Amino acid sequence: MSNHFHLVVHYDPLASTQWSPETVAERWLQACPPKDSRGEIDHGMLELQKHALLQNPAQIEKLRVKIGSLSVFMQLLKQPISRRANLEDGCQGHFFEKRFYSGALLSEEALLAAMAYVDLNPIRAGLVNTLEACDQTSLAERIRLGDLDLGMRPVVSGLHREAPIFVMTIAAYMTKLNSLIVESNASETTREALNKWRQQVSLIKLRQRAFGSAPQLSTWLGSRGLSSREEPL
Repeated sequence: MSNHFHLVVHYDPLASTQWSPETVAERWLQACPPKDSRGEIDHGMLELQKHALLQNPAQIEKLRVKIGSLSVFMQLLKQPISRRANLEDGCQGHFFEKRFYSGALLSEEALLAAMAYVDLNPIRAGLVNTLEACDQTSLAERIRLGDLDLGMRPVVSGLHREAPIFVMTIAAYMTKLNSLIVESNASETTREALNKWRQQVSLIKLRQRAFGSAPQLSTWLGSRGLSSREEPL
């Protein structure tokens, strides 16, 4: 969107604890590679920095923690955007108004709802009218890749094995999204369904920390020593 963005990510904070020191060094240098005076990746320095990191076990452990941090991931994602925007605007300082909000998706239904929320954002904002016109969404990227009979997989992934997210094809996902879009000749029943969906979407602004069934929320809270402060949405 013009003033914000949404991400649906698979986050495993414990994954990096299982990586070898070499993997930690390689992944860190992929995220923060050495740059030359022109701001381009200095490939000649990559192996030198990797070797230096592997000679420093304490630094490797610090980087292991950073790589497993969602906050550091968001920092590394947002900083280049901020620098480029400030450069274009000829200004300095914070570009993003606030930090970021995250909510845990504990079920397939919650994950599907979040993906629909993101992919339909341009339509909900009145910028476009069709899924095909939403050219900045992950769904648009899936459409560009071609085969709509493929299963839903991450658009970008660092995992070696990319199992489908759902037992659902891209075409079936598009059908579900299209059912939420009101065409000019939509029936009253369709309008009522969309209005109900819009009301449910508006509740997300309350920023519940986790989304799922009541048992899943109870387990999620208990595993973190937390208690519910209000009735779940």
